[in-house]
Amino acid sequence: FRERAAQTDAGATEVDAVAAAIRGLSIAMALLALLFAALLVGLAVGVLRGSRAARVMTWIVCGLGVLCGCCGVLGSVSQATVTSLSSGDVDAQTAEQLGRALREAYPGWWLATGGGLSGLQLLGYIAIAVLLALPAANAFFRIPAPPAGQPPAT
Repeated sequence: FRERAAQTDAGATEVDAVAAAIRGLSIAMALLALLFAALLVGLAVGVLRGSRAARVMTWIVCGLGVLCGCCGVLGSVSQATVTSLSSGDVDAQTAEQLGRALREAYPGWWLATGGGLSGLQLLGYIAIAVLLALPAANAFFRIPAPPAGQPPAT
């Protein structure tokens, strides 16, 4: 990005600000993805153990996952068509040049791969929701009835 942005009318501080924002956003998203992965592993273990609380939390996470999957697909499409990057008091022409530099800095496969993975994420969360809604899942999470003929506990 910096190489392509150096060929624009943007000053060094403007390029540095955009590059820092891109770097910060990338790091924040990677950390968030790691935390989310740990949450998903914990929920999977809870669901396998038959925890009703884990099942409810999984429904909530599935809803959020569907929303994030849709946003990921839309984000990939919008990144492919971004026309300008505005950073504070940058004029419109410079912002348009920075947007073009960012778009050209991505490898050709990057945005398509990100959009495709977001689409798979969306389908995965829908599949999890469907599996949790099946009658077999309802029976799995039902509280078992106490065995008949047991003497009362004293």
